[in-house]
Amino acid sequence: MSNTHPVIEDYPDTSLYAGLLFYDIDSDGQDEIWVVVSDRCYLTLRDGSIACNQNYTAGWCIYCDESGNFQLAEGQLFASPGELEIDKTISGGVWIESMYEAYVLKDGILTYLP
Repeated sequence: MSNTHPVIEDYPDTSLYAGLLFYDIDSDGQDEIWVVVSDRCYLTLRDGSIACNQNYTAGWCIYCDESGNFQLAEGQLFASPGELEIDKTISGGVWIESMYEAYVLKDGILTYLP
């Protein structure tokens, strides 16, 4: 799995962070597995609070098909928000709050719904 979207930001001194999230995106009663990589760096601001600069977040969805086999969904989650406040992230600072809820999974295809 690799990022298939162009990266707009180019913040220096970033590192890759990874995260897993289990979430039932297609409402079938089974959680899908979300694998996410984020290229970011954490910053201490003048007021002492912590934020981060993020070049991108890329995510992939693994689901269980009708036969009980795991499949990688076609399509990719992607976000390039730039500067983020830490309190607006979840799951170890990789996920933007509710970002994955803008995606639907149908027939093995992951689609963004703005």
